[in-house]
Amino acid sequence: MMQLYVLKYKMMCGKISPIRRRLYIKSEEAFEILKKYNKDEFHIRHALTVEGVMRYFAKELNENVEYWGNIGLLHENCIQKNTARMEEYMIERIKWIDILRAIAIIFVVIGHTLTEGEVQTYFYSFHIPLFFFISGMLFKNKEEKFATFLIKKIKQLLVPYFCFGIVSILIYAILGKFAANSLGRGNIDGNILMNVLGLLYGSAKTGHLKYNLPLWFLPCLFSTNIIFYFAIKILKENKIIILVPICAALGYAINYHTNISCLPYGLDTAITMLVFFSLGFLFFKNLEKAKAIYNNKFLIIGLTIITLAVGMLVGLKNGRVRYSADVYNNILLFYISSILSIIGYIGISVIINKCKVLEYIGQKTLAILVMHKMPILFFQIAIPYTKNALAQNNLIIGIVVAIISILLCLVANIIIEKYLPFLYGKWHKNKSQVT
Repeated sequence: MMQLYVLKYKMMCGKISPIRRRLYIKSEEAFEILKKYNKDEFHIRHALTVEGVMRYFAKELNENVEYWGNIGLLHENCIQKNTARMEEYMIERIKWIDILRAIAIIFVVIGHTLTEGEVQTYFYSFHIPLFFFISGMLFKNKEEKFATFLIKKIKQLLVPYFCFGIVSILIYAILGKFAANSLGRGNIDGNILMNVLGLLYGSAKTGHLKYNLPLWFLPCLFSTNIIFYFAIKILKENKIIILVPICAALGYAINYHTNISCLPYGLDTAITMLVFFSLGFLFFKNLEKAKAIYNNKFLIIGLTIITLAVGMLVGLKNGRVRYSADVYNNILLFYISSILSIIGYIGISVIINKCKVLEYIGQKTLAILVMHKMPILFFQIAIPYTKNALAQNNLIIGIVVAIISILLCLVANIIIEKYLPFLYGKWHKNKSQVT
């Protein structure tokens, strides 16, 4: 305990080397917050003692040592000012997770602006698994009743799904035929009743989510969360790794050796995506053990380059996958390319570490997910120049359209958060994230 206190004192006095400072950066930031709101030496010593105890038991129980250590350091008895903001400081945001989420949603939007080509094939090889991986990272294994958990996930995922689904159906009924003719996609089913039934069923395979196809992701993520909730109750955290091969085998059997298809709420897709969700959960639980890697600049750069390069080559070799239709081509190549690319983009996010623009985008992924299809369709239909360029799969124009579409979604989100937060399942202003 005395060593820990001396370490904090040295940090405060600037006597820690830059390399060692990086290793303890999160604790250092927490300690700075503690000093800012506490001037009493007794309170500071007390906080350091509690931190040490919390770290010890977190390590014994295989929990996130950094997280619980900072909670001990900033626990409520040690904050003398701004107690209403306690939670904000206790739960330290890992900024690179927002950056990683931003990368995922940007690739989703670019992928939807393009119609074919190697760039689209590459993005499609990993962007949806990356989202499920991040969602697994953020899954909180709390001792809460299923009813409480269910209501929370309904608010987070299904309320936005139904709200934006209904809005999309109404727009589709009015403009869908015109859009289909402009894009040369023939007849469309603008029947409101059938599309509402398709919305209730929650699967893109019915053909009745075309009014806003990206919405398929939300009921599928909902199903994934529910299955994982029960899995972790049965297997416990220390055995949840078993879920990875089980879901990989079950997903392969369902998609390649049975006639099971088009299950409600994307249950068939959720089985395959549970592999990535589980890996994300396990990765975050063992984040402390990865410090040696992500604090070593040269090691993480090398690992990032290798995993991205190999992931891209394998993904292109496997060809275009379609998650909403459960088309994975060679399932082994799919898993290899997805996992390698996920590791690579985690590396990029850690290297970037801080970027306010990407962090902001990463905090608004839900808004972008549910709304980006509308501005993209506008550029594909209403503006002759972008219409022709996107039809020819022009990558530069596709990226520009994707950026503008994201900006438009963010502007619309500001209005929705202020005046219509219930569309996100909230009754007050909050961050719109996919979790």
